[in-house]
Amino acid sequence: MGLVEMSKDMVEMSVDINNTDRIMLIGPPKAGKTVAAATYSAQCPDVLPAKELTNLEDTLIWQFDEEGSKSLTYLNLNAPVIDFTKCKTFQDLQKKLKEAMKYTAEAVASGKVNVVIIDTLTSYDHALVGHYGGVYPEKKDSMALYNNVKLKHQVLQKFMRSLDCSYILIAHTKTVHAAVESTEAATRAKAQNLATGGDIVAAITGGGATLWKAAVSYIWPVLAKKVKGQQLMEHYVLPRGGQGFEGGGRFPFLADKEPAHLGLLFKKINSYGETK
Repeated sequence: MGLVEMSKDMVEMSVDINNTDRIMLIGPPKAGKTVAAATYSAQCPDVLPAKELTNLEDTLIWQFDEEGSKSLTYLNLNAPVIDFTKCKTFQDLQKKLKEAMKYTAEAVASGKVNVVIIDTLTSYDHALVGHYGGVYPEKKDSMALYNNVKLKHQVLQKFMRSLDCSYILIAHTKTVHAAVESTEAATRAKAQNLATGGDIVAAITGGGATLWKAAVSYIWPVLAKKVKGQQLMEHYVLPRGGQGFEGGGRFPFLADKEPAHLGLLFKKINSYGETK
């Protein structure tokens, strides 16, 4: 993976929310979330593995998870990466974030980058909780701990929303007790094809999770299962949530389960829109 060299100066960003795609992919480790996100690239082949090494030059991955972008190599794909995994201290991480924001804003403004992938929000969240857990170790200070974590998420979320490009947020999942939902609300959500609740949710600290969910149009679980009689794994998304996962979107014409290739999925979405 290509590691991007960046300037150390920081520039101010203006918020310019646009109509580009904002997606959250959730799922367990090794489900294929990073590859699914990379397939959003206009340069990604429809059929994988690619016949030859394919550089996804319109894509930029912010890598917080050590294993993240390694999976692309197995499919003959390569994408530019800003690697946060080598940051040894919280101060190193904050410095790297400032550099990454400057570089990313410039790359998007120049038209070089059309999609930014954060891989994963869960790993970034763990770094925040780990740091502020040391600053506020007492249980009585838990509110201060989580307020600071939420604030850091808010800063990053505001930056991502300022970008004039698509972004894809990747998160691992955790299981929680489902909230009790009224029959009327559940029926209305189903009728409108809205995202509905489930026990399996994005593994991001409470306040941060709420912020990020408000910054995306789709929350799609990504899963994998072994193909019977073969060594291959089938990777797929659940465009309407389900199987215990939170998530969903506004596309009733999509199947309950779709191949985990976002490029093909959005071609299907756009094609449907053009015929209506």
